[in-house]
Amino acid sequence: MKKIVVKLNDKSINDAIKLLTDYKNSLAKRTDRLVNNLADKGKEFAIDYVERAAYFSHTGITEGIEAVHMESGRALVKSTAPHSMYFEFGTGFVGKEAPHHPLVNEFEWQYDINNHGTAGWWYPTDESDGNPYKWTDPQGQLRAWTKGMPSRPFMYYTARYLEDIAEEEAKGVFRFD
Repeated sequence: MKKIVVKLNDKSINDAIKLLTDYKNSLAKRTDRLVNNLADKGKEFAIDYVERAAYFSHTGITEGIEAVHMESGRALVKSTAPHSMYFEFGTGFVGKEAPHHPLVNEFEWQYDINNHGTAGWWYPTDESDGNPYKWTDPQGQLRAWTKGMPSRPFMYYTARYLEDIAEEEAKGVFRFD
């Protein structure tokens, strides 16, 4: 960090004020760069995590993962795929027995909302679904049976990853010459 030496005269004080103003502006720009870098790395991590996990194949979740850059030192990583929450938190009896991380209560996630219990339920599907328990109903709709699924918290793991790298990223962005 640059050292500011101030003499008690108008020019020296004005020079110090300019240096401090430049420093302040630099902090805002560096903060924006830090959070945008973290959002981009979070997006990459989440996509990579989903692509490596076999149970996410053919879900379309990777197409919905975004890094959103906002102003004033804010950014976020989100998934816009409508079914991503079911993967994140789990569903049904199975999800309730193997719940998500502690944030499940914060998000007020409800398991087995239709009270299927261990009986499970049939859901509409297609041939790409890896579930072996399928049948075609009288209307021609392919259906598969489930008791739910455990949590697959890809966004939670993304947040933990960002927490792990944030300090090192900040050191790189806020290094002053």
